[in-house]
Amino acid sequence: MSEKEYAENCFVCGEKNPIGLHLKTINVNGKSHMELDVHENLSGFDGLMHGGFICMLLDEVMFHAVESSGETTLTLSINTNFVNPALVGHHLVVEAWIANRQGRKIYVEGKVTDGDKVVADAKGLYLTVDMDSFLKTI
Repeated sequence: MSEKEYAENCFVCGEKNPIGLHLKTINVNGKSHMELDVHENLSGFDGLMHGGFICMLLDEVMFHAVESSGETTLTLSINTNFVNPALVGHHLVVEAWIANRQGRKIYVEGKVTDGDKVVADAKGLYLTVDMDSFLKTI
């Protein structure tokens, strides 16, 4: 099964998820890149994007930063720092890049920006896996 088939129901990018965001990630200047407009359905407090959605978007682009190198991974950890609020009605750019590799462990960094303002940054640890073998163990 291909990587795309494993993720067809992904809430962020899955084409077959009827309530998903259907966002596309591309590579720009060696970075995984995604853009979105924050709508009110993504809010926590009125007018503010929910922090969980910000973490989810960072995980998505960090995963794609690794996937673009041809490796299949699972997320082991993400540490997110919230710097400024993400406001409903604003346009966000989410980017990620591979920072370091140590065997099967891949360290990735990412950030969310609203124009020149950093909304959040993150560091994640991803582990390369054979997805078919992994899914047989769960």
